Amino acid sequence: MQHLLAFNENVTLAELNEVEPFSQGGFCVICSCVYRGQQAVLKIPKPATASSRSGGAAQDLLTEISIYRQISQRGGHPNIARAFGAGTHVQQGETSPSPFLLLERLEGGTLENAFERSTAVWSDPIGRLPVAIELAEAVAFLHEAAIPGGVVLHRDLKPSNIGLCGAGHIKVFDLGLSVVRQVLEAPTRVYEMSGMAGSKRFMAPEVCTGLSYNEKVDVYSFALVLWQICALRKPFAGMSEADHYLQVVQGGLRPPLDARWPPQLVHLLQACWHVHPDARPTMVQARDTLRQIFAMGGGGGAPPY
Repeated sequence: MQHLLAFNENVTLAELNEVEPFSQGGFCVICSCVYRGQQAVLKIPKPATASSRSGGAAQDLLTEISIYRQISQRGGHPNIARAFGAGTHVQQGETSPSPFLLLERLEGGTLENAFERSTAVWSDPIGRLPVAIELAEAVAFLHEAAIPGGVVLHRDLKPSNIGLCGAGHIKVFDLGLSVVRQVLEAPTRVYEMSGMAGSKRFMAPEVCTGLSYNEKVDVYSFALVLWQICALRKPFAGMSEADHYLQVVQGGLRPPLDARWPPQLVHLLQACWHVHPDARPTMVQARDTLRQIFAMGGGGGAPPY
């Protein structure tokens, strides 16, 4: 399978077999297919949107392709979905080619699917922490090592964008809203970015309110996914968008913390979803804390941040 490890810059649709659409996002169509004998996923802009939004859908996909290409050049990461390659194709009714991306197919579905079917699969929060540790590994890689001199902000971390391979290991995917920024000299500095990006349930307050932000938005989103891994419940379930803004974004409401959870885990959650981004730990610190909690079976004191 060595020929599949390199990122193929010039995939053609003629190389794909058994192409079947199975999902549609706001601006892209997702298809299952077979590429060189491997189960794969094809992501391509919808024809009607490939040239709309000033080419926004195609441009977002080009950014995603660029990130996956650079990750592949660094040898990939075991907890980020592997990209087989990319190409271009002139779609019906279009005059210019649209990009497409080819990713590995994740046999285990998504973490959201796992939550829906896991009643007694995982017995306790500590036993589920390896899932969170792998997720933290992936996001820490995006922030620290995916692109030399750069930081990849995922900006849309949520269970439906976290896949599971056949062996049950985490694979982060859907970098469609991701951006790459230069490493900032001071950890409290922010990028000159604003505007909505991501799903509001998992969106950091500074993004919801249109403030500039940095990679700590992913730390906030990670905290809500971590809480769902521990509680096996969706955060802010049943809350309207208006109530979410008033109670969570403006009022500082956070999901309830179980008194039976280890104090170090509770402290980590509180730190990661802190209203002030500079009070949140880095993803490396969050990962290391989770490793310590798991190694000690839930024991240990408060982490040093």
